[in-house]
Amino acid sequence: FPTTTMEAKDDAQPKPRNLSREVLRWLQSLDLAYSVKNPKRDFANGFLVAEIFSRYYEKEVQMHSYDNGTALKVRKDNWMQLQKFFRKAGLEGLTDGPEVDAIMHAEDGAVVAFLNRAYELLTQRKVQEVVKPKLGGPAPGYARATGSSLVKGALKSAELSEEKDDVTLQAKVGEALDGHEA
Repeated sequence: FPTTTMEAKDDAQPKPRNLSREVLRWLQSLDLAYSVKNPKRDFANGFLVAEIFSRYYEKEVQMHSYDNGTALKVRKDNWMQLQKFFRKAGLEGLTDGPEVDAIMHAEDGAVVAFLNRAYELLTQRKVQEVVKPKLGGPAPGYARATGSSLVKGALKSAELSEEKDDVTLQAKVGEALDGHEA
């Protein structure tokens, strides 16, 4: 079984948005029930995460306990079971509540960072960091995000997805648009 020592998550670094080739190859080698096409959507309900850990912890993770639904209730239940397993197995450092919320709500980069840590833990290999060359200067106007895409992204965040207060939602939309117009 893999060792349970985990490095602390570093929130200062930007999250990678795409799975590396080696992590994708590892996922394919596990012969999961569903192929991974869109990681942030495919892992949101926790079913494939449970299947990955069931390959390494056969007796501790029982797949019949997990549902492959898309409803928020199903996602919360699956992730609650996974967090309980992580605590029992001594893997508390693998993820935390805010990150689980971000994964459940399919936020960019959240599941990639989690899968990279899971890969390193379960395979005892380090994920190779791909360094992209920096482009000089600010992006041209046509390459910037539109105001509507910024509003959509602001409203999609995990902290606001279950928010019912219109004032809070309007403030978040205003912040997104202020940043866009600057």
